[in-house]
Amino acid sequence: MKAVILAGGADTGRCPLSMIRPRPLYPVLDGVLLELVVQCLGSAGGDEIVVCANGRSDLLSSYFARHPIDGREFRFHNDRFPRGTAGCVHDVLGYCGGETFLVLEGGLVLDSDLGGLLAEHRRSGAALTVGAVAAANAPPGMIAQGNALTPLGAYVVEPEAFALVPDGGYFDIKEQLIPSLHERHLGVNVSIYGAPWRRITNAESYGLLIRELLSGRFGRSFTANLRREPNGVWLDESASIAPSARVAGPVLVCRNATIGPGACITGPAVVGTNAIVEERAMVAGSVLWPNVQIGERAAVDHSIITDGFCVKPLSTLTHCIAIDHELSYGDAHCLNEAGYLVRAPSAAGRSLWRSFGMGRPMKGLAA
Repeated sequence: MKAVILAGGADTGRCPLSMIRPRPLYPVLDGVLLELVVQCLGSAGGDEIVVCANGRSDLLSSYFARHPIDGREFRFHNDRFPRGTAGCVHDVLGYCGGETFLVLEGGLVLDSDLGGLLAEHRRSGAALTVGAVAAANAPPGMIAQGNALTPLGAYVVEPEAFALVPDGGYFDIKEQLIPSLHERHLGVNVSIYGAPWRRITNAESYGLLIRELLSGRFGRSFTANLRREPNGVWLDESASIAPSARVAGPVLVCRNATIGPGACITGPAVVGTNAIVEERAMVAGSVLWPNVQIGERAAVDHSIITDGFCVKPLSTLTHCIAIDHELSYGDAHCLNEAGYLVRAPSAAGRSLWRSFGMGRPMKGLAA
């Protein structure tokens, strides 16, 4: 069965992480967020996947060309204009071959696959089956068994359900397509999804997902294939930890990462691919993206350090998101992003970056 993953989504520019990578490529465990989304398809299929992105499909296609997933064939569709979720699916119907297919939001991570949703759709004979979860306020038509529900972001679809979607303009599945199908008495089935789920939209939800994955409170299947040491540390075979370093899990140490003598890593934390934590540096409750360098005796606490950033020796970062200071982030000098303090990289604010000990980051998107 084919699947469409809606990996664009509205980006208001308020999340600093989206300045560095598109959300589907946020590093998660030893891969990226979109790989977790693909795993959620599970027994429901998804051997051929169309990924709809909004202007950054080249980065996605480049990543998956270098990191193919066995048994999955990817196509990438670039949404040049805002079309809404139903509009995006309508535009790629030609890839779906006129057969039943799945639609999944690109930031949705599930603790159980969609096999049950697919089976219920086939029993119902509906044109559209909506995966749903409990909600205080539900859209029209989303009432089942006396409970108010809201769409989960997972659908099983027959192509004819999208005959109502215009060839141009904005059209949303939840707000427009589902009510239109109800008005015409076309089959819309609601399937309640009972397992835990998470939706990644910003730095807060991303950081929470990382903590829950490492602690085992959510998504244990995603860490099942990782090599775990007795002290709660997942360690890639190519990683290097000095004998005098102290690592207190849950901590994930990724490919070719290096933790120097006397360094201290306290979980939940991730030391990303090719990252270097130098001698006697400290990292606590933080996520280091690929190619990050934490200088000698530097301290990083409850922060997200993005691709290739160099934290200078003896400096301290706490509750920060470290981003490329050469990127434009408006006129604000700082803002609060769900518990993180983000220093704006404007020319006027660069002295603040220097005072925090941040060096020049490396360019380019790391593997």
